Amino acid sequence: MLGLMEYDSSVLGVLNYRQFEKFCERFNLLPHQIKVNFDGWRKLVLYTEELVFMFPRDPRGIEWLEREAIAYEAMNDLDLLPVPKLVERVTDKEISYYDFIVVTRKEGEAFAKYEDELKEEDVRKLLLELAKVIPLWHNIDLEGIDTSLFIKPEETPNNITTQNWEKAILNPEQVREAILYIQGVIEYWGQRYNFQSLDTLISNDSLSKWLTILEEIANMNHVLVHADIHEDQILVESKETMNITGIIDWETVGIMNPIWDFNFYEWGLKIWEWKHLFSDFRRETWRTYLCERQLELSSLEGLDLFYSLSEFLVILKYPEKDIHVITGKNFENSIKYYLDKLNKITKKI
Repeated sequence: MLGLMEYDSSVLGVLNYRQFEKFCERFNLLPHQIKVNFDGWRKLVLYTEELVFMFPRDPRGIEWLEREAIAYEAMNDLDLLPVPKLVERVTDKEISYYDFIVVTRKEGEAFAKYEDELKEEDVRKLLLELAKVIPLWHNIDLEGIDTSLFIKPEETPNNITTQNWEKAILNPEQVREAILYIQGVIEYWGQRYNFQSLDTLISNDSLSKWLTILEEIANMNHVLVHADIHEDQILVESKETMNITGIIDWETVGIMNPIWDFNFYEWGLKIWEWKHLFSDFRRETWRTYLCERQLELSSLEGLDLFYSLSEFLVILKYPEKDIHVITGKNFENSIKYYLDKLNKITKKI
């Protein structure tokens, strides 16, 4: 059959010739209707105008794909969610050595397609749309959903380090200890590079301010999170509207603090060209998000404080870099950049 028809030969990187024939027969498809996407780390994708077929790249991807299937299944009946719907789990050894899943295909283009030509107002519009969409899955009632494969927060660290600080600061029982730890780190580097406003950042007043807003965040109820939102996972209607039509790739789905769905560190480098506006972006998105979920926090600076402290620690992990990609500066000036930013955030609290 295939020999008489045109088709994308790269599909043979997913299925061999005989498997591809069986695949087309099983789903009543013509070979030329099928396209291929090899971008995923853990899965290979075939797709048509209406459906997406996801295969594990290798045995290590099986659990990740099943996690994604469970997420789609949990959201299948929620029509307002711009998320693919699970159509079928398929076990057919004539087609694939591994089980695979079929989901509906969402309309739209990845936000990444437009990033190079966007203005500030376009980015703001997208982030505000995202802040309205995220609550749709954060508000899902988890009762009755099998979350055994979903990613959960790791165990509380015994000793706080640069590597595990984020886990500690989001543990309500360790917030104060985590702040004291990072104030010590700030003091060391601030003294080393003669940062002028160091006393403000390591003061008891700052400790008190940071403790109030970070404890509030740490005590937020855990929700269903995507945990890997970035420019390739967000589908939009057009550059003009920035209406979100799809959020895809749910293999990292977890039950965690809602803050994990606002993480610019998951994004590529392009978003960091707007880093001078991150404080404004985060304040605006957090305000919208809290309103959508009918939640209140004492300060809108908590999101910016959490991620700025996290990014500061990321810089410290790579002192050998001549230029840090998230700042465009060398190590010393990257440290000063974040100390200055933390000082500004603290003044707003």
